[in-house]
Amino acid sequence: MILVEILDGTVNSRSFTSNGKEVQFFEQTAFVHLGDHYPAKFSISLQKNQSAYPPGEYVLSPASLRVGNYGSLEFQRNIILEPLKN
Repeated sequence: MILVEILDGTVNSRSFTSNGKEVQFFEQTAFVHLGDHYPAKFSISLQKNQSAYPPGEYVLSPASLRVGNYGSLEFQRNIILEPLKN
């Protein structure tokens, strides 16, 4: 089980122009527990109209993973979190 923690529901956006068209990304800050003394900070990509994950503890959904072209395990482009059930 991979534990992910969301501390606040803020969505950050960033944009740039590509081929004359504006491209916008939406991200949320999260922390993943990898067995070290402290969790590691990372960004979760969100879809354009996707709501932010509320603060809390989550686990990585199996739908976040796929088998790549050469048989290796890869993350999907967008990570999906499921609330941790106690």
